[in-house]
Amino acid sequence: MAQDILIIVNAKTGTVQMYAADPSIVQGNSQGSNELWVRVPASEQLRWRVEPLQLAEGAGGEADLYHAIITKVELWGATESPPQGDASKYLVDWISNNGAGDTPYYSAPGTITPGKNTFGPPTPVATQGINRPFIACETQMSNRDEMVSPKIAYSFSVDIYLGREKVNTVTWDPFVTVYRP
Repeated sequence: MAQDILIIVNAKTGTVQMYAADPSIVQGNSQGSNELWVRVPASEQLRWRVEPLQLAEGAGGEADLYHAIITKVELWGATESPPQGDASKYLVDWISNNGAGDTPYYSAPGTITPGKNTFGPPTPVATQGINRPFIACETQMSNRDEMVSPKIAYSFSVDIYLGREKVNTVTWDPFVTVYRP
């Protein structure tokens, strides 16, 4: 099974919010914060995808759109006091994936006509293959970790683009706890 995590980055300020698709894995009040803390069992896949909060002016095409992509991951060692665990022992087999698939889009962008006390006519929608990049890793625990449920810190770097121009890099450090089910 996979656990999906959505990262929303404010393209202008670099503010980060993270959301787990399955709220039952969220620890504390971290859903929607920049330091999302999730608790997942060993042998689970974690997938992170980032979307920019669109704040560009105008709708003049690609040059007005922000894009964001995760470009770096840092796995923290056991440097906390008390040690939280070496992230590279528990978060393994990292991959990047373009996540291609059919995605809906407005086939005739324009006006949507709301109905009065009822829904208006639907706006035309079509689908096409669009990449939705994500990164993923597997969680693991060795037999000697039988009684351990480490809270692991890691860092992401996300590059933000305006059109095709890189305009910012944002870095922060959320948490994962891996446990034996």
